[in-house]
Amino acid sequence: MRNTDDGQEGEADDGQEGKADDGQEGDEALQSEAEEDIMDACMEASGCEPKEEIREWKELRDKLKADLEAAHKQNESLTHMKELLILQNFTTLRL
Repeated sequence: MRNTDDGQEGEADDGQEGKADDGQEGDEALQSEAEEDIMDACMEASGCEPKEEIREWKELRDKLKADLEAAHKQNESLTHMKELLILQNFTTLRL
């Protein structure tokens, strides 16, 4: 606290206002980068390549339909068929 010219006590202005927020944002950015580095290291260690290809929903629905027909012809297990049906249902959701 400091005294002002009119005799009232006030807070000292040391120029630190707003810097706490900058520190918090910096911490979040560092944490995000650290998490990304960890994920990259895990992917590299497991030998997995990140999939960059993004497909259209219609294309995914068509592929699942074809996979479902092929699974039926090959007498796949009911569990496998249900998995394909569930995935197909997700592709029809409108978000």
